[in-house]
Amino acid sequence: MRKSALFFILLVVVMIVSVTGCPFFPMQSDYDDSTTTYSGDDGYDVIEGDAYEIDNTKSQASVLSSVQYHSIHKRTDIDFMKINVLPDKTYNISLSEIDGFYPEVSLYHQDEANPFFTISPFIDSWDETVVYTSDVNETLYISVKSRYQADLYGTYKIGFTAIDTVMDTPTGLSATDGTYENRIAVSWNATVDADSYEIYRASDGNNFTKIGESTLAYYEDVTSDQNQMSTSIEYVYKVRGKKASGAVSSFSNSDIGYLKDFGQITDLSANVINGVIRLTWTEIPGVTSYRIYRSAGSTNDFSLLTTQTGSPYDVTSSQPEVVYYFYVIPVKNGINGFKSNTVSATIPFTSYRPNAPTASDSVISQINITWGSVDGATGYQLYRADDISGPYSQIGIDLGSSTLGYEDYSVSPGSYYYYRIRVIKNAQYSDYSYSDSGIATD
Repeated sequence: MRKSALFFILLVVVMIVSVTGCPFFPMQSDYDDSTTTYSGDDGYDVIEGDAYEIDNTKSQASVLSSVQYHSIHKRTDIDFMKINVLPDKTYNISLSEIDGFYPEVSLYHQDEANPFFTISPFIDSWDETVVYTSDVNETLYISVKSRYQADLYGTYKIGFTAIDTVMDTPTGLSATDGTYENRIAVSWNATVDADSYEIYRASDGNNFTKIGESTLAYYEDVTSDQNQMSTSIEYVYKVRGKKASGAVSSFSNSDIGYLKDFGQITDLSANVINGVIRLTWTEIPGVTSYRIYRSAGSTNDFSLLTTQTGSPYDVTSSQPEVVYYFYVIPVKNGINGFKSNTVSATIPFTSYRPNAPTASDSVISQINITWGSVDGATGYQLYRADDISGPYSQIGIDLGSSTLGYEDYSVSPGSYYYYRIRVIKNAQYSDYSYSDSGIATD
C-alpha cells in the first residue's frame, strides 16, 4: 500500500474516534445517562443506562422498578432506591450481574436515618437476595455501595419481586456457647419447603455475611486460615431456607455463639532488668504461641511486636525514657484467645542497655563498627577489648550524636577484637551494650 493511502486511512480513524469516542476503550466520564426500556428474557421491563445518578441520599432515592441496571462510579458513590411495600406481600430484592466491586446492601425504614439491616454477598456467589416483609404499608429504602475502599468502579443489576405466598421460616436456631475450641455448631428446625439453608454470621450483631450453605439443619462454623475466629468475640448467627429455584425464606431467629475459652493471661508483668524490659507471664497448657503487642507513649496505638513460644521475653528494641505498654494474646490451634492485662515499663537512661554494635569480619587491615541511633542521644562512646570479658578501653574521643559508625585501623590482621558502645545524653551515660567481635585480614 502506498504511504499516502495509509496516511489517509489513519486520518479517517482518528477523526472518527475524536467525534464518536473510541468504541474499544469507553471512558467513564462519557457515561450516557439516557435510558432505554425493553422486555428482558425474564419478561420484566428492563431499564438500560443509568438515569439514577443523583441518588446519594434517601431524599433522592429513585423508585425501584422490576429490574434496573446501576453503576458505582467512585469509592464514595451510594445508590438509594425505594419500594412501597404492602403487609400481605413478601419482597425478594435481588442483586446480580455484579462486576468490579464488592457490594454492601442496606435496608432503611422511612423515618430512620440508620439502616436496620446490612448484608454483603458471599464472595464466591456474586448474587444476593434480600427478603423483606412488613406488618404495615410503608416505604422501604435500599442502598447499594462499595464495601471496600479499593473498589473504583462497578456495575450491577437490581430488581424485586413481590409474592403472596412465603416459604416457611426456620425456627429454633441455636449456636453453641463455649462447647468447642475450634468451631461453633449451629442448629435449627428444618422446614418442609427448603432444599438447603444459607448460614449468615455477624460479629457486631448487625452486619451479616453469608459464610456457607447446608442441606441439613446443622452447620459447623470451623476456624481456619481463611476463617479466623477468636474466643474474645461473640458471633451472631441467622439462617434462611432456600429452594433449588433460588427463592429464599425470611431469616430465622438469631442466636449468639462463641468458642471455648482455653485460658487468659492475668499476671503479665514488665520489669527493667539489666537495662532491658522483660515481660513474664504464666503459660497456659496447650497454647502453642503468644502474640505480644506494644504501644509507645499511650494505650491507643498497639501493634504486634512479636510472636513467642513462651515466657519470658526481653524487649531489646526499646528506647530509654519512653513509657511502653504491653499486652499478650495466647494462640491455640490458630485461634486467638482473650488479651491479657495491660502493663507498662520505662527504662531509665542511666540503666538503659543499647543494642550491641556490629563489627565487620575479613576487611583488609581494618574493622568497621556500626550501631543504631538512640532517641535523645547527644553522643556515643566506643570501647574495644582483646577478650570478650575485657578489659575494655575507649577508642578515640566521644563521638557526636550523628555518628553511627567507626573504622578501626589500629588492629593486627588475624586477631579478634571485641567492641561495645555507651550512649551519652547531656551529662548522663547509659549502661554498656553487649559486645560484638570483628577480625581484619592482611
